[in-house]
Amino acid sequence: MKRLALILLLAVTVHAATDIRLFFWQESRDAKTGEKLFGFFLAPEAVQKIFEADAKGHAKTVEALVAKLPKDAWNYGLLLTGESKTYKKEKITLFEPSPCGSELALFSGSVDVDRKAGTVHVALKVTQGGTVIDFVGNGVYQFKKAPNQ
Repeated sequence: MKRLALILLLAVTVHAATDIRLFFWQESRDAKTGEKLFGFFLAPEAVQKIFEADAKGHAKTVEALVAKLPKDAWNYGLLLTGESKTYKKEKITLFEPSPCGSELALFSGSVDVDRKAGTVHVALKVTQGGTVIDFVGNGVYQFKKAPNQ
C-alpha cells in the first residue's frame, strides 16, 4: 500500500513539475490563399518565461532563466489551418521551433478550439523513432488573443 501511495505521489509531482502552458496565440492569413491561420506555442512554464522575457528585450533575465532551465525542457509550435472548431491532423502542423522549425510526424488526433470559452484541447499522437506515442503537450489550455487582434 505504501508503494502505491509513493508511486501516486511521484506521478502527481512529475505532472506538477511539467506545468505546460499555451502562449503567444496568433491569428493571421496565408499570403497566397487568404486562408485563416491560428498558431501558438506549448511549453513548460519555465520555457514560457524565457520567451516572454526575450519578447520584452530583457537579455539579462533571459540569460538567468536559461541557466536554470532543465536539460529536458522542450517547446512546440502548432499551426492550425482554416477556421474550424475541430482540426484533424491534415490541418495541423506540429513543429519544434529549434532547430529550424523541424516538423514532428503526426500519426492521429485532433485539436479542438472553443473560441468563446478561450480554450484549446490538444489530443495528438506522434511518431517518434518508429513508435507511436502520445504528444507530450496533450491537454486543455486557456488562451488569450494578442491585444492587436
